[in-house]
Amino acid sequence: MKKCSCCGETKSLDDFHRSKNAYLGRNNECRVCRSKKNKDHYDASSFDRDLARVRYQRDSEHYRANRRRSFANNPEAKAAKDKAIYQTLRTEVRRLLGNKCTHCNYTGRLDIDHVNDDGREDRERFGAHNSSFLRHVIAEIKAGSSRFQLLCRPCHRIKSQEDYANYIVAKYAESCTGLTEADWLKARTFITSTA
Repeated sequence: MKKCSCCGETKSLDDFHRSKNAYLGRNNECRVCRSKKNKDHYDASSFDRDLARVRYQRDSEHYRANRRRSFANNPEAKAAKDKAIYQTLRTEVRRLLGNKCTHCNYTGRLDIDHVNDDGREDRERFGAHNSSFLRHVIAEIKAGSSRFQLLCRPCHRIKSQEDYANYIVAKYAESCTGLTEADWLKARTFITSTA
């Protein structure tokens, strides 16, 4: 049992917060009094918090405006900053996807490939090479998606040609009925070699 120095009531030790330096290893104020004291202090300082928030918003807007102005006057600085951000995001994508070609394990220059050939929607939504697309890829990979893979340039070109050949053969098959499997293979080989 311990007496609260604030309210004067005698309470059990469980009603006091622990403190190494205090008598009996417990604070001198009970939990209820300490909570009330903290709430009163919080309410009294709300004006200071509001003032700090307003100052931050005002100053940060001023800061952002100065940065916009500086980039407008120096497009090379903006381009360098954008390039650095793009490279950082691209490095993160490579790290998440294993940092090597899925087909041949090459670790040099790698392209991000859409496994299911659904890249057209992403290119229309984000553009070809920009940070928004890379942020999208990172978010999808972290969410567990397997839509993307890394391919070296030769493997990417071969895959693209095969996909194009399959697309053309399928279109050709829609218009021509009665093709044998040998005709399909001949057409696919011809289209792959000329694509």
